[in-house]
Amino acid sequence: MLKITIEAIGTLALVLALGVTADPVTAGLVLMVLLYIGFSVTGVHFNPAVSLGVWTLGKESSGTLALRLFGQFIGASVGAFLADRITRITYIPGPAPSSSVAEFIFLEFLFSFIFVLLFLIMIYPASVQKRSLVGIVAGAGFAGCLMAAEPVNGFGLHPAFSSAFSLIDYLQDGNSYRHLPVYFFTPLIAALIAGVIHRKLFSNRDNDPEIEAAKEV
Repeated sequence: MLKITIEAIGTLALVLALGVTADPVTAGLVLMVLLYIGFSVTGVHFNPAVSLGVWTLGKESSGTLALRLFGQFIGASVGAFLADRITRITYIPGPAPSSSVAEFIFLEFLFSFIFVLLFLIMIYPASVQKRSLVGIVAGAGFAGCLMAAEPVNGFGLHPAFSSAFSLIDYLQDGNSYRHLPVYFFTPLIAALIAGVIHRKLFSNRDNDPEIEAAKEV
């Protein structure tokens, strides 16, 4: 129950910040703060793609993954609703009109992959030094990836965020849901591949006693 609650509150805050400000830097700073708060209580992700990447490593059970995803999607839905009410402007997920489908998919995949792999590297294998930097590095990485992808893709890289705002838009008779398959599935596929590559890169360190003692999230 604690994992659901923390994931829901944190994802709500992250989605609300990005939905209200439409600023990747603000979103990165908010994520940084949330990670430091959340890691002091329990391991946190605030992004379904990250949770799936961790699951791919075999670090969490399918049941824990389901709990995290439930909390994240609930939190994102509430955050999107609040952002819509506060700004009175519905964020409509969608790529730039000038971009092709291939460009849309490629950038969504590439920067989701980079962010998830970065996050995984920061927490597995764990060390005191890396764990102390996870908020700064993940926050900066998320902001940088959003800034790089946004001119073509809008604000993607987060399946719960895109799903929540697509739902808000649909309830207001919008049709941005047609872009949702890319926003939803591409980051998750990227996360699976990031997890596999991480396992290849760090498999020889899995049995290090010091790492095993430090890496519990």
